[in-house]
Amino acid sequence: MKKSKQLTLILLCILMMMASVLPVYAADARLSHGAIASCGFDIGSDGWSEITISYSGNTTSFTSFTVEAYIQKRTLGFIWTKVDNGEPNKTWVDSSTNLMDSFLFGLQLDNKGTYRAVYTLTFSGTGAPDDVIEDTIERTYE
Repeated sequence: MKKSKQLTLILLCILMMMASVLPVYAADARLSHGAIASCGFDIGSDGWSEITISYSGNTTSFTSFTVEAYIQKRTLGFIWTKVDNGEPNKTWVDSSTNLMDSFLFGLQLDNKGTYRAVYTLTFSGTGAPDDVIEDTIERTYE
């Protein structure tokens, strides 16, 4: 019994040492249909806000690009509510089949506060599932 405990302890130590030495690789966020995407959100001193999005697709598999974007305002310190931009569901939706393109969405903000742009970018193509990028950019209108 004593030998089996020692053997188990030795094996456990060896496994722990191997785990600390072996490299760990995170999944690479590589795009199948997109080459690059760039997003920006800014609010001017007059309250004019702009979301800018540009992209470039992979020349071998890209077929289309779709963007969905909206602006939210923080209320009560932690609640985010969509700002009315005149579009259905208060969300801008646009798409393109050009290999490279850019989009600009603008909105006059009524009140000062903290805002964020929320966007979803979808690269579609052949031979692999769609590439979907979701993110937010936060800015303050003072």
